[in-house]
Amino acid sequence: MINWPHENAVARRKLGVPAEWTIYSLEILDDGNYLAKGAIEGTTVAGKKKWMGREKVATIAPAELREERMRYERTTGKCHYCLGEGKVAAKWERDVGTTYATCKRCLGTGQAKEVTP
Repeated sequence: MINWPHENAVARRKLGVPAEWTIYSLEILDDGNYLAKGAIEGTTVAGKKKWMGREKVATIAPAELREERMRYERTTGKCHYCLGEGKVAAKWERDVGTTYATCKRCLGTGQAKEVTP
């Protein structure tokens, strides 16, 4: 599953949708903005993923995304890049799975750097 936590936070605020709403498509536009499409994710009786309700679309400017990342660090104290894990996915191989590397932003501490506006 693709995880866009900061993009989801910006889009949810702009659209006024609940926390269950999530992005299922994120496209970079020619002007540098992002086009986020999403809906509320649910499951069928058989346990399969199902998108519920109508699709909602938000345009996210790079500046909005930068501000969200800094807000995340200010409010959580965690690194926005690794989400406080201290590691990031480096590569994926069929036989091995995901290999992780130390986060270069926080140097593996998981802690936010000093935030300057």
